[in-house]
Formats: sequence, C-alpha cells, structure tokens
Amino acid sequence: MDAIVNLAPAAPPICPSHCDLAANLTAISTLIGVLVWPLFALIVFIVLWRGGRQGRLAKMVQEILQLFPQGAKVTLGLVSFEVPADIRKDAVRATTQEGETGASLADVPQDILERLQADDLNGPIGTYPYLCHSAVEQRPRTTPRSGRYSVRTWVEFDPKAPWDAKEVKRVLYRLHESWAPGDRVIATEAAASDFELWLSIYGEFTLIAVVEKTDGELVWLSRYLDLPGRPPD
Repeated sequence: MDAIVNLAPAAPPICPSHCDLAANLTAISTLIGVLVWPLFALIVFIVLWRGGRQGRLAKMVQEILQLFPQGAKVTLGLVSFEVPADIRKDAVRATTQEGETGASLADVPQDILERLQADDLNGPIGTYPYLCHSAVEQRPRTTPRSGRYSVRTWVEFDPKAPWDAKEVKRVLYRLHESWAPGDRVIATEAAASDFELWLSIYGEFTLIAVVEKTDGELVWLSRYLDLPGRPPD
C-alpha cells in the first residue's frame, strides 16, 4: 500500500518564546532538584564521617530508607499490580481476594483436600491453564530467612483454548510446608482477578494448584516460585 504523505504546511509553533522560556525554567529547576539533594547528602556524609559518627550515619541511612516503601508494586511487562498492604508489611503470609483465609473449603471434596495435603502428589500435572507468578523484594536478605518477598501468583487462560475462566469453579493452592497443616490449602473463586494469590515469603518453593472446573474435572498445576536474587533459603 502506498504511503500517504501530508503535504499541508506545518502549523506554526504556539508562543515559541514563552514556551521555550517555560521549558528552560522547568529544565533548570529540575536540574537543581537533581543536584541539590546528592550534594546535601554528600556534605552530611562527610561531616558525620569526619566526626567519627559512622554508627549515627548508618542509623540515619536506615531511617531514610524506611521513608520509601519498598516493592509497592509487582510489575509484569507494562502491567503493574499493587501489593496488598498486609503482604508488603509481612503482616500476613498469604491472602486472596476473599481475604487471609481464602474462599470457604466447606464444599471441597475430601479426596481433593487429602491429595493436596499429601507430601507426595501422584498423578499427572497439567500444562493448561498456565500457573504464573511475579515477585518483588520487600526486605533484603542479610542472614538466612531474613529476606522478605511479595509474590503474586495467578492462573492465566488462552483465549484460543477450548475452555477458559468461565468454566472454573475455583482454584485451590497448596503452600509450603512451613505453613501449619491446617493453613497449607487456600482457595479462591475470584475469576475477575485471575484467581490470584498473594504471598509474603523468605525463600523459594514449588506451589501446587488444582483448578476445579464447574463440570467436576480437575486440572493439577505446579509452579516453582523463583525470587529476585535467588535466596538459598
């Protein structure tokens, strides 16, 4: 197809002098803002260091860093998700759209719960739908199990596949063995949020999920939750 070329004369710039002046002033103020704080920080650093107050300096740095929330969002490509406040603060270890305890397990068939609780899962693991995850560091790891990472896991469907989220009743997740036996299984029915599960964890592990379809069919999935920096815990 031939390209269409616009031969109309370009419109003259609107108030070029005022726009240029405003742009220059903005650039100058931005440059000053960028330079002033590093210079101020350098002066404080030199004063405290030369005064033999390295301990006070380290404490001040920690206090300043605490003013800036770490890992407020989990980013996947061009999409960002707000990390729930309780997960970000490590106030809870797992939560879904239904809350910390997830959706009710009262009507979940007992054999499903027993299999999820089993240490050795026998049977095939499916490849569709897709169990995904994304993670962000909340607290750096300095000693074993001291790091904290916010993780979002979810189930993703292919619009070209024979079935999708509309045919899913719920998704059940089996968590790491560090959870108490009664808390290791958590469910969600929140299809609008891709059956997401949020975790606050210190180390990597394999997450097990079972997708329970409305017709009773079960699809078992697994996902290894690797974390930023690959903590060895």
